[in-house]
Amino acid sequence: RTLMASASPRNGSHHHATSTGAMTANAHRTIDAALDDAPVFYPTAEEFSDPMVYLSSIEPKVRRYGICKIVPPPGCAPAFNEDAWGRDTERFDTKQQHIDALKEGRTFKFGKEYTKAEYTTAAIEFDKQFSSLAGAGSETMERRFWDVVETQSEKIAVDYGNDLDVNVFGSMFAATSDGLRHPWDLGHLFAHPLNLLRVIEHEIAGVTKPWLYLGMRFATFCWHVEDHFLCSLNYLHRGASKTWYGIPGVDAEAFENCARATVPHLFKDAPDILHQIITMVPPGVLVQHGIKVSRLVQNEGEFVVTFPRAYHAGFSHGFNVAEAVNFGHIGWLNFGQKAVDVYSKGAFKRNAVFAHQRLIVDASESFARAYDIARASLQSKSIGALTSALRKEMERMLSDEQYFRASLVRRGLQLKEVKPHADNDDVCCVRCKAIPFLSVVRCRCLPTAVRCLSHAMDACSCEPEHRCLEIRASVHQLSNIILRLSHASARGANHQGTRETATTPLSRTPAHGKDAESIKSEHAPLGTPWTDEELMQLVKGIKIHNINLKSQRESRAIMVISIAAMIPTRTQTQVQSKLKKFEGQVRRMTAERRAQLGIEFTPNHADTRLLELKRAWEKRAVNTGAG
Repeated sequence: RTLMASASPRNGSHHHATSTGAMTANAHRTIDAALDDAPVFYPTAEEFSDPMVYLSSIEPKVRRYGICKIVPPPGCAPAFNEDAWGRDTERFDTKQQHIDALKEGRTFKFGKEYTKAEYTTAAIEFDKQFSSLAGAGSETMERRFWDVVETQSEKIAVDYGNDLDVNVFGSMFAATSDGLRHPWDLGHLFAHPLNLLRVIEHEIAGVTKPWLYLGMRFATFCWHVEDHFLCSLNYLHRGASKTWYGIPGVDAEAFENCARATVPHLFKDAPDILHQIITMVPPGVLVQHGIKVSRLVQNEGEFVVTFPRAYHAGFSHGFNVAEAVNFGHIGWLNFGQKAVDVYSKGAFKRNAVFAHQRLIVDASESFARAYDIARASLQSKSIGALTSALRKEMERMLSDEQYFRASLVRRGLQLKEVKPHADNDDVCCVRCKAIPFLSVVRCRCLPTAVRCLSHAMDACSCEPEHRCLEIRASVHQLSNIILRLSHASARGANHQGTRETATTPLSRTPAHGKDAESIKSEHAPLGTPWTDEELMQLVKGIKIHNINLKSQRESRAIMVISIAAMIPTRTQTQVQSKLKKFEGQVRRMTAERRAQLGIEFTPNHADTRLLELKRAWEKRAVNTGAG
């Protein structure tokens, strides 16, 4: 198998003329197109100390671009994990990309297998074929790339090492000087209390767990949008720069329509081609059709952020090592349900990756539980805004559930209350590919298949009386969560100087019937709130994201969410007892056992970091002795 073709003139400019003529004829060249400069942020050390708070704060300034770059403050960039890089026994597959054919939407074939060291050598050798680009700036590199893509003047093939599992190949984020994980360590971002993805119980590679990327000159990531329209955070650990292109989320549908009109034959053969991440519509063509495109150059030690539903693409200038992961913040909530709707119908139909309803319910319950534990400590602007947004999403979901449940009961479906299962057992609706959670419909002829409420009567000819509406969360349970969120969001709003009017869903009369009122559900009463002094005593010595929790109101509120997510109990004595027992177990473990469980332990502080405690505790894997 050819590793990579040498750069040479193409014989015959007529090659694939019918495939790309519509795209290139009379099109503006990308290098001459009027692209916007994506914003670049230079946070202070204090702003940089909490990634989720900072990312949420800059989003309003980035919406009209879709992507942005963040340059860490001097001395604050994450260090490279030389130990992980040096462990080089595993081999990985690559994607072979023909750069001159990126407009044609060809499925990438497998390239050669490499170790990390072998790939580094191959990439450096490949660079030698482009002596004219030695020391060239980003504009020169960009011009050469688009000359190949748009004019097909050369045949160039590269191997791209994308989507590498950090569990196998290692994360390249090194620990800080005091042995803790860096706040912007992408493997750590998942557990941040303001990251809504933290409630997903099973690991999703590339979404909740970072992927590693090894690139060489002209290795390309084609136009795509993140799963469920999530945000993404990409860090360039070392090596050559990358050029990125972004389209704001508000222009996503315009981009899709433009792509269809520009290369209709590709969409006719594969309607979901944009999901395959194999097509590179030149930005010059998009600008010609009125699509707003921004550009940035990411250098070593810099982060690039893509916000909800922002299509993005780009290429590497040479050998580099990067790492990326998704996150979901307050600004993503409105896009999450939109993604489910897009996945379930039309040309972009595809399977959902996780159950959106479950995520909203679990995140809402975690914040409500935190409010039960320590109401006085949740006077935080970011917490108040997020709980308010979650409450509104819960109210919308509840309204939809009441309507569909009442309608189906009137049609004669059987009603059954069931307990929710583990989220790694979530399955897609047989009709629309969404993953329903609050309620599902099963039938006699396909008992293992599920349907969402919108398609309850589809997929077979079973009569209504042979279909069962399974209720996993009652109206009373959902309303209880909404009520508790109302109190929490009102407290957060009060901290901002304004007070929201908290609705009381329990007092509302359902507009579409009372079918679920017969489903009785007991909910534990609210716990006794903790005082600030009791809470601070509980977490004495614990650090989260390297912030002193005793001195910052925002950090203290975030810490409360972490405690609530870690141990779902409502009495101070029980939590203290469990933490003390857990600390004792950790102390008695060997260093190898702690490393196996992913626990970082600082004997001088006589504690573990809160988020590592949370992960290990949830695994139920903490044992001593014979283990």
